[in-house]
Amino acid sequence: MITTLSEAEIWRGGIVREIIKKVTDIQNGSLAEFKLRELNDSINELVQIKDKWEKRILELGGRDYKADAQDKFGDIPMDGSVYQYYGAAKIYEQ
Repeated sequence: MITTLSEAEIWRGGIVREIIKKVTDIQNGSLAEFKLRELNDSINELVQIKDKWEKRILELGGRDYKADAQDKFGDIPMDGSVYQYYGAAKIYEQ
């Protein structure tokens, strides 16, 4: 178990970088539908993991990322509580 704030921040940062890479990849509209769905599912899973790290960071006395996102984005859900569609996957949204 991660017990220091700096370690938790490092893990969260890695997840955020992975999300950014996959969101960039999913912008490619020429990808096959199954690949878009696979990437979209993966991004949603990573967002849930990011949320768990943010909760742990808050438990360790760190920054409240959810409050920061709420201030920045208003009512747009910025967590894993709602399945989101990213990039070209929005075309296949159901």
